[in-house]
Amino acid sequence: MSININQDGQNNTQHSEIRNFYGPTFIFSEKVVSILERFFGKNKEFSYTWEEPMLRSLRSLDFETAESQLKFIAESQTFYNADEQYRHIILFANSYLGQGNYKEAITQLSRLLDIERKVSADKKSELYAYLALSNILDNKIEKAEERIEQALKHDSQNAKALSYKINLINIEEELDGFITEQTEEIKNNYEFLLILSNKYQCLGSFDKAIEYSRKAVKFKPENANMDSEAALSVSILSKLTADERVLWSGQLTDSQKDLFEESISLLNDALNSIGYPNNPEGDKKLRHRLWWLANRAVAYIYTKQFDKAQIDLEKCYEINPNSPQVIENLARVHFRNWNSGKDKKNTRELEKANELLERISSKEHGFIAQEAASRLATGYYLVRDYPSCLNTIEKALEWVDEKEVIFKSSPQQSNATK
Repeated sequence: MSININQDGQNNTQHSEIRNFYGPTFIFSEKVVSILERFFGKNKEFSYTWEEPMLRSLRSLDFETAESQLKFIAESQTFYNADEQYRHIILFANSYLGQGNYKEAITQLSRLLDIERKVSADKKSELYAYLALSNILDNKIEKAEERIEQALKHDSQNAKALSYKINLINIEEELDGFITEQTEEIKNNYEFLLILSNKYQCLGSFDKAIEYSRKAVKFKPENANMDSEAALSVSILSKLTADERVLWSGQLTDSQKDLFEESISLLNDALNSIGYPNNPEGDKKLRHRLWWLANRAVAYIYTKQFDKAQIDLEKCYEINPNSPQVIENLARVHFRNWNSGKDKKNTRELEKANELLERISSKEHGFIAQEAASRLATGYYLVRDYPSCLNTIEKALEWVDEKEVIFKSSPQQSNATK
């Protein structure tokens, strides 16, 4: 069962990668960069008193006002101190990060190394954390690791630097050791706990992912969103669905049922918190919470609440019709609808499943395409379209490793072919 739906419900883009994986940054358009370059590129040092009004203009995409504000500053030729210069260049570098121009971001940030001694320790730490992020995104991992250590040297509790370090650790035992070295304050930090939960899930250590997401719920600040509850739900689902035999066996233990119900309850609370489905604003926010719906649908499938699963998946498909995971799971529901129906000659539901699977049964979709090709071949076989069945298998075998078996049969599929 594919449940790795990211918050945008699609493959990570440069922007979502920065927001979701490395923490928040200011994301500005190319026009903003050109505005800043026009004045700042002349090597003038301007007063930072423009910060708030100009940021408001930029955030509302009022570029004309932002440009006039910068022009006023340029003509005033007011000089600023090191702290204000630091903040100016950080803003400038962030605009390049938002565009995916990591090398230019590194160039801009490196200019601050000349005034490093003039700013406070926390700003030094932040600067090195930004350099670490830029190097990570530019795939310069060794340099990033060096910058992370420099950031932590100036501030051992820099949350961004700690998160970058965690995400570069790919051995569970090494991550365990890193955690033991941290202070109790860090170990109980909400953001730190969420990062740990996600990382252990990526490492396949689902019990630890659940442990840290439960702690995140416990230490959640007031007025925080429902990310910790959603993280706990996904950690539980990851543990339960790691073995697909749980799905095809059709039998759940009492403890498994309890965990699925807990997961559904957590996601219900998360979705209710954004007003879904009655609040238009909640529906707007849902674009950034697509994975809550997608994963609740998975829990519904495992607990045989197929009608509810279909409603959630169709909403996901409406929001993002290009998510391979959503497509595959929606196809599962349509296949199940046909397989559980009394009239097997009515193949409309089966045809819907086939239509969906055709979209993701190609090499560029990676591992999920193997599952899709297997199910698609089965679907063609069941509607007696044998040439398409054979063609699907032959095409898949061209790019699937010879050791892989893509045409797998499940108990449900086997029953359907009898």
